[in-house]
Amino acid sequence: MKSDNAQKLFKLHSSIYDWTRKLFLFHHGRAVSKLELKKNETVLDLGAGTGFNMPHILQYVSPKQVIAFDLTQAMLDKLKEKYPDIQTVQGDILNLDIPYSKAICSNTLCMIDDIETALRMITKNMKHNGIFVFHGFSLNTKNPLYWLCNKLFKFWNIHMARGIPHLLKQYFHDVQTTKSAFGWNTISICKNPILS
Repeated sequence: MKSDNAQKLFKLHSSIYDWTRKLFLFHHGRAVSKLELKKNETVLDLGAGTGFNMPHILQYVSPKQVIAFDLTQAMLDKLKEKYPDIQTVQGDILNLDIPYSKAICSNTLCMIDDIETALRMITKNMKHNGIFVFHGFSLNTKNPLYWLCNKLFKFWNIHMARGIPHLLKQYFHDVQTTKSAFGWNTISICKNPILS
């Protein structure tokens, strides 16, 4: 999805985003736990939206140690209402320039047209011994739910059968992927970026 279109869509969607995410993307806490966060570490939430990962992140670190990054200011405004002490950064992941040791991205990669550039920026900004966790949709076309949900998800430009865990292996030496929610979601833990 082009960034202008995404900003318009999610500006409208920001008021109902929290409600809809409860229906589709599960196990945020499990995904956050894979970051292996320590009390003194800063964590970057890429595509933070309205803050769905925040209750889980804040079990490990203080709000001052979280950077919420999102394309849409309206989403970040909703996040700030709930979590006023968290730093927010409005920007495009294709132009990411925030060095990090720990980062999570829930679903956002499923919506980006130029995923290769996004992954290059994610690996470029990762510090030595960093961890990147991808948490998103993982249905393949053989799953009966795929056909039921594909049209709905296309409205949000979500690519359900994109094969992101496989693609991550082209950008990281170490990728461990697990599926959850009957194969509906995937969590990939990525370490040791392949830098070009």
